[in-house]
Amino acid sequence: MNVIVIREIKDCPADLASWEKAMREQVGAEFVKRILVNGHSAVEYESKGYQGDRIFGRFFCENGTHYALGGSWPVGDPRPAILTQIVDSFRLLSDAAHK
Repeated sequence: MNVIVIREIKDCPADLASWEKAMREQVGAEFVKRILVNGHSAVEYESKGYQGDRIFGRFFCENGTHYALGGSWPVGDPRPAILTQIVDSFRLLSDAAHK
């Protein structure tokens, strides 16, 4: 399981569009879709990894911060339920929650 945070994104809609395009064209993801998670736009994907594995992930970008969550598992095995549970449990907190 990986979590990546990139700050100082100037245009979140453009950032998500760029990641969505990259997943389709460069990674060759079998599925890529835009979703809403608790009112936040996200891009979800699943693809074949470079090491003979499967990869599932989700990208969010809100308030100038990009969040990427994902994980991998062996080809031929079903996606681990815990991976889906962890990705689905990710929540963006309001600014008030940080005070």
